[in-house]
Amino acid sequence: MSAAKAKTEFGFALGLASYTFRAFGLDETLAMAKRLDLRKISLKSMHLPLESTPDRTRSVLAKVQAADLDLYAGGVIDIPKLMRTLVRLKYAGAVSLEYEKDEKDPLPGAAESIGYVRGVLAAL
Repeated sequence: MSAAKAKTEFGFALGLASYTFRAFGLDETLAMAKRLDLRKISLKSMHLPLESTPDRTRSVLAKVQAADLDLYAGGVIDIPKLMRTLVRLKYAGAVSLEYEKDEKDPLPGAAESIGYVRGVLAAL
């Protein structure tokens, strides 16, 4: 089923967080997204560093567009703002966050991340 058809039938599109291909460069990541028949991509900092210059950002965006992909997100999530929004909306679902400080020993980094989110929620 194509990405376009999936969106038409189910009301949403599938996308790729480029972190999935963090061991690969931008060009390879874009090519793999196309092989997966995806049209949406979120670039993480290894593919579009937060400190990129405007020229670098434009260059990366041009590559994404040339690959016929839609850059729908990137960078780092503002966790306090996200939590405030979820509380304000009375969101009752689950929130899953990905955090891998050390992929060989993820527990300490996950504990740090979850502790941070709990602290943010306690401060609301």
